[in-house]
Amino acid sequence: MKKLLLGVMAAAVVVSLNFGGASPAAVEKLRIAMVLWRGETEADQGFKDKLRELGYATQYTVMDAKQKRGNLRQLLTKVLVPNLGDFDYVYSYGTTASQMTKFILRNRVPHVFSNVAAPVRSNVVRSMDSSGENISGTSNRIPVSVQIEIILRILKFKRIGILFNPREKNSALMREELYRASEKFDFQVVDLRSPPAMDMLQKNLRKLTDRSVVVDAIYLPLDSFLITQAGKSGPS
Repeated sequence: MKKLLLGVMAAAVVVSLNFGGASPAAVEKLRIAMVLWRGETEADQGFKDKLRELGYATQYTVMDAKQKRGNLRQLLTKVLVPNLGDFDYVYSYGTTASQMTKFILRNRVPHVFSNVAAPVRSNVVRSMDSSGENISGTSNRIPVSVQIEIILRILKFKRIGILFNPREKNSALMREELYRASEKFDFQVVDLRSPPAMDMLQKNLRKLTDRSVVVDAIYLPLDSFLITQAGKSGPS
């Protein structure tokens, strides 16, 4: 539901930026390139549903990187850039896709992002008050300290393991926040480096299963690879 809401908010950004109150009938069909990191999510569907609900005719060109940076680079340089004139907007999902899309676009087409956990720290925007560029969007971030404070009301723990992907900016930033929260709430963080290589993740999961690494809880940061593999870390 939260992801769906973020997609709806991203759609609202498109409407407010471009149309200045113009009715849908007064606007020609919107041509939108959708740069996706891990296939269509609820946020992406919410983005499309909201524009349709508002009455805008839209034509989408979907580019799915399938969680591979090489694919993303090829899609942006070989498909998006040569056809920039065909798009009114470029939509991107997640930090990795949004970072690279912004770098490639260089303000040439309005860019709307969704589900970027730390837009400023990941250099997607200059500030949360004003991007300062031809880009705007939504963040799905809840401060880690707030998360921990709420979790501790339900579950008491002294050692928390973090499965984190060092190649993903979100993972690195949230790991830093978790360490700061550990000082505030007096618990120990156990690093479980899990880059997008299944053997690394499987090794860490085996350590947790055979109790060679003992923790009271596992923390999963906002990282597409880890989220898609979340079922392997235990029951939700």
